[in-house]
Amino acid sequence: MLLKDFVNDLLGVACSDCDLDCYKAIYTTKCPCKACKVCVEGLQDEECKWTKWKSFDYYKDTVEFADFSKTGYEYIGNVTPPDLSFIQVITSDERSDGHNKDNVYTYGTHELLDKWASETFPNVKYQDVRVQLQQPGQKVDPHVDTLVGQLKKWMAIDPSLAELNHSMAEPAPELKAVRYFIACEDHVEGQNFMFNNKPWVWKKGDVVSLDVHRGMHTTFNESNDDRYIIKLTGRYLPNN
Repeated sequence: MLLKDFVNDLLGVACSDCDLDCYKAIYTTKCPCKACKVCVEGLQDEECKWTKWKSFDYYKDTVEFADFSKTGYEYIGNVTPPDLSFIQVITSDERSDGHNKDNVYTYGTHELLDKWASETFPNVKYQDVRVQLQQPGQKVDPHVDTLVGQLKKWMAIDPSLAELNHSMAEPAPELKAVRYFIACEDHVEGQNFMFNNKPWVWKKGDVVSLDVHRGMHTTFNESNDDRYIIKLTGRYLPNN
């Protein structure tokens, strides 16, 4: 499968009328684009992507790609994270993922966070950096990342990537995709971050690199404290 087909298969068509793609519309009770021109003409004899996504469970249908013979992550080193007070102020965008609305977390983005990431990790290009806040009692179920949102953006920057052979089963090594998790504070007992069923216990500033295509991960906060982690996604291109 070509990368462009992989992305299109997951995201479906994008509609200029309602500004939704099929993936973003999975929470609607009926497809908002069902009768619009782009959907009708784009689908032709294909399966409706909205119908497909309504039956797709991100947290169940990706775990088959995990490789439990591996740790699921690699320790990269320790860095100085941004000041926690800054992290707390910028983290206010509440999200929920997949069909299970119990998977809740809060995002934070800021141009100063972007600047910090580009200076701290200069070999990671096409950067997407954000804070993830997990409050006490919140969780994210086990899954393997598709990176489909990032892949779509990368193709827009470098259209040649669209012709790479890529799938969850056989990911394209040319992508050199990386996802780093950076601890903003020391680990607190009850703050759980698991890679391939193995716990990560961190110190402030610790950086781990997810085994993007084979690392199943899950988080759940059983402590009484908020947990802040920076997530950096990009392409490891040290010679660019």
